[in-house]
Amino acid sequence: MDFILLFGGSSGERHVSVASAQNVLSIAPAVSAWFIAPEGAVSEVTSGEVAAHERPFEVQFVAKTPAFAPSMNEAVKKVGRRVVFIAMHGDEGENGTLQRLFEENGIAFTGSNADASKACFDKVATKKIVSAKGVLVAAQRLLDTHDTVALTRTLSDFIGEHGKIVVKPMASGSSVGLHILDASSDLDTAARAVTETGLGYMAEQFLTGREITVGVADHGGNLSVIACSEVLVQDGRAFDYQGKYLGHGIKEVTPAELTPEQTKACEHVGLQAHRDLGCFGYSRSDTILTDKGPVFLETNTLPGLSKSSFVPQQLTSRGIKLADFIEGQLALAAKRRDAR
Repeated sequence: MDFILLFGGSSGERHVSVASAQNVLSIAPAVSAWFIAPEGAVSEVTSGEVAAHERPFEVQFVAKTPAFAPSMNEAVKKVGRRVVFIAMHGDEGENGTLQRLFEENGIAFTGSNADASKACFDKVATKKIVSAKGVLVAAQRLLDTHDTVALTRTLSDFIGEHGKIVVKPMASGSSVGLHILDASSDLDTAARAVTETGLGYMAEQFLTGREITVGVADHGGNLSVIACSEVLVQDGRAFDYQGKYLGHGIKEVTPAELTPEQTKACEHVGLQAHRDLGCFGYSRSDTILTDKGPVFLETNTLPGLSKSSFVPQQLTSRGIKLADFIEGQLALAAKRRDAR
């Protein structure tokens, strides 16, 4: 199927997007690859140009070809009947902005619709939705990031309640901007780092347990779990960007070594979150498996597709080729558009 691979963007996860594009183009080198630069201009690049880019998680990709459109608002006029495969992560890729633009222009695109994308990008809203359906969630608190002194007090109080906490952006993925704090932490420094980002932040109870992430995909109308993966973190490390993509102190196991009962419980959370949040095509939900069962953390509507990302690992563990997965998602996207 002829399609457009869309990647890049301005978010802190644009490096992951480039790595996802490299992996997709490795099995579909002839497709049109559109790169959105951080300032918004759109260029069509070759698969060879993308493949030749080294250290994508660390080095910014820059298109060699001139932009053909100053923004996606103009670029959509050139899509036609082609399906857009969205390989973008964070901000405009996952917060519903692009999805709304495509919906308004009758364009077929992969992944969840604008409303579901927007809901899932807000971790607080997401947890409210799934907890209303009986899924366990961690205690949390919204943070006022405008006053460093007040924020320091809030963090201290929340640590007093829960001992150890996770501080993270309300709307970001790939573990960007993550802080794990306890009574021994320098809260003043952490508070300053948070306020300087200008982002909305939340504090969440740190849960002791196993980090399990659940991939879910629709295969021709049959929604099912791809596989569960486990994140094993060395002592003193956090599952942050450096750990997730640069391999610093992290080991990932796919499929996760779980009992049948644990597998069933984690799969249930992944499937229920996908359905309750209105996701479409595929998603990945992160949980902490505690002695009380899996506790939901968040759902990613456009999880990474790089070689080091979970979904490709999970597909491989099930014997599903990435090419077949992509073809299936493109077919679902075209069918959704045609049903409007």
